[in-house]
Amino acid sequence: MVTGILLTLFIGFLWSLVGIAYKFIAKENLSVFDIALVNASLTIVVLLAILGWNIRTDGASMPDTGFCWLVIAGGCINAAGGYVLQWSMKYCRSSVAWAIGQSALIIPFLSITLIFNEAWLALKVIGTVVIIGGMLVLSFSPAKKTQEMPRPTYGIVLALISFLVLGIGQAMLSATSYMPFEDTAGYRPVLAAFGGLAAVIGGKIAVKEKGFRITKKALCVIVFYLVQGVISQTVQYHAMDALKVVGMNACFFPIAIGTCIALYSVWSVTVFKESTNRYVIGGTAAIVCGIAAYCFC
Repeated sequence: MVTGILLTLFIGFLWSLVGIAYKFIAKENLSVFDIALVNASLTIVVLLAILGWNIRTDGASMPDTGFCWLVIAGGCINAAGGYVLQWSMKYCRSSVAWAIGQSALIIPFLSITLIFNEAWLALKVIGTVVIIGGMLVLSFSPAKKTQEMPRPTYGIVLALISFLVLGIGQAMLSATSYMPFEDTAGYRPVLAAFGGLAAVIGGKIAVKEKGFRITKKALCVIVFYLVQGVISQTVQYHAMDALKVVGMNACFFPIAIGTCIALYSVWSVTVFKESTNRYVIGGTAAIVCGIAAYCFC
């Protein structure tokens, strides 16, 4: 149990750093899709090399078609939600958008409970209500148009959309731990990365973004994404499986994302010098408290 929790806390830390990268991309007006295209391609190469090594040393079996498509689709949807979240951070307080988008953990948590018949306790209901309450406070928190927040209402709407999309993707990925296939070799990170690549290509086509441009700043982000992505994708499933052994798989997202939201709130004030108010503080605190309630279920 201790190993699973420590790995999950580490994932939360890594995800909070992704929030900083999102804000940097928005602030510098870099191409989200060009960065993601290079990152996804490099990540797939690295993960394929790791998978090949694991197969040679462990002789692991291949997953069936249904398992593969579930992970690919989950990775694609999850990546798409991330792009919407990045978009939202261009228009409103990044800490608010980040907290709303990351609250998507409600969806996989409830889906696991309903589909796989995990215990339904009062704390789950309380945690869900508190998180939703925190999201409402953040959604209706007053915000004036500024250079940093050119369209705050529009940004909030995008954040709410990312909440839904991210939740669906996370629910699909979480379901893999309940399937008969035991992924000892690490097929899931590779399959999810292919799904992410599909989301990048589809997104670039959808927004009709032409050309390809990578600046020095974009290259720095790509290097960060590559290192962070390979580590988090690999460690994430080990953490989920370690928690499943002790019947705590549903706690993975609450612990990781609670840590992520709390840390990013600190980064937004200390790193990006964003203004805050009692609504932002109260809403964020409510979300983190609601997430904490899940961990005791």
